Amino acid sequence: MSDSEQYEDTVGYTLHGSRYLNVTNQCGILRGAFCPKFSGAWSVKEYDMRLHHHPSADELVAAAGNPADYKEIVFCGMGESTMRLDVMLDVARRLREKGARLRLNTNGLGNLINGRDVAPEIAALIPTISVSLNAQDE
Repeated sequence: MSDSEQYEDTVGYTLHGSRYLNVTNQCGILRGAFCPKFSGAWSVKEYDMRLHHHPSADELVAAAGNPADYKEIVFCGMGESTMRLDVMLDVARRLREKGARLRLNTNGLGNLINGRDVAPEIAALIPTISVSLNAQDE
């Protein structure tokens, strides 16, 4: 049995009353020594975060469920959501139309990844942005 047959991709998962969308496993230029996926630990709580395909915008919207059921919907997974900026923005637009409160958890490198200033596009749709400054030490 191949990995893609053995595991169902976790496109959406719920923690602490928020719904998280796992957009990609790609990280761009970072390969943090602290990142659990590089040591083979692909889980967050009970969720296996490996993606065997890039979820479509439709899959991500479906995985978000009913926005009224959650405190917020967060673009966050085992990768950098801005690696798939167009898909993320499409999903954000569609979820905002449903009244979702949105947040992006990012490594802050969206401009570098996309080769242009993407902050205005993101801020126009996603009002809350968390930049994770993950590192192996202080």
